[in-house]
Order: sequence, then C-alpha cells, then structure tokens
Amino acid sequence: MNRTATLAAALTLILGVGAVSTQPLAAGPGDGTGPMIDLYAGTCENLSGTLMELGTGGTGTLIDTGTEIVTVYALGPARYWEEQGVALPVAGEALSVDVCWITFSDGTEKAIATVVYLDDATVELRDPVTGQPLWRGAGDGEKAAAGGGGQVRAGARGGRAR
Repeated sequence: MNRTATLAAALTLILGVGAVSTQPLAAGPGDGTGPMIDLYAGTCENLSGTLMELGTGGTGTLIDTGTEIVTVYALGPARYWEEQGVALPVAGEALSVDVCWITFSDGTEKAIATVVYLDDATVELRDPVTGQPLWRGAGDGEKAAAGGGGQVRAGARGGRAR
C-alpha cells in the first residue's frame, strides 16, 4: 500500500471512529442494564411446542411447534432459573414461550423470550414495561421494593394466543 493510501485509510479510521463515538448508541442508561432496542415495539406472540435443544452461550433454544422449529433466544442464565427455584426445561419437555420478534439492521429476525410457561411454573424473563432482562437487575420499582428481580408463578400454562 502506498503512503497516500495508508494516510487516507488512517484518517478515515480516526475521523470515522471519532464521529461514531460521539453518537449515542442506545436509549439505555449506559450501565448494561437497559435494552438496546424497544423489545415490545415488534410483533409479540406465544409459541407452544416441545423443547428440542436448550441453547447455551447465545446459540438459541430450539422449539418444535409442530409446524416449524423456531430458535428462541434469551432464556436467561442457569443461575437465574436456580434463583427462581425452577429447573431449566429439558429436551422433550412441553412448554410455551411468549416471544417478541426483533429485526436487526441487516434484516435478520430473532425471537426473544419474555416469559416461559412450564407445566408447574411460569418464569418471567423480562420486565413487562422496559424489556430489561430480570436476571440483570431488579426491574420495575415494585419488584425492587419487594427485593426480587424475577417472578415465578405456580402452574398454569398460558400466554397470548398465537
């Protein structure tokens, strides 16, 4: 690469990074607790089916709805489920999941879990107003005052109809 091209590339990088770094990236508080997008602005629905594979490390959880296999993201860390006193679902288990679909800038879509309904418990994963993951903080003021982040309700599978 010649000297002029190297200088041009360096200036572009410096000016580009400077311009990007002065722009706010999201509407969150900047401490890692807020959602990067408005989760509930997208389409939300309930998916019911059989767990095919529990995702780990951001790979997504596979749910067979009977008509398709859907990859659902953000079921939360195992420690959050343990704190709620609920075992993570296992392959072959029936479940129902409220999800909201988000669309990324490249056009790809992902289903983000907000609530999981099992036969014996319901595990809320996200604050119903802010979309904040409940494993990252107390959520809304009422939950914070109660000293808890998540909420588990006994029994009753439910959710919005698909």
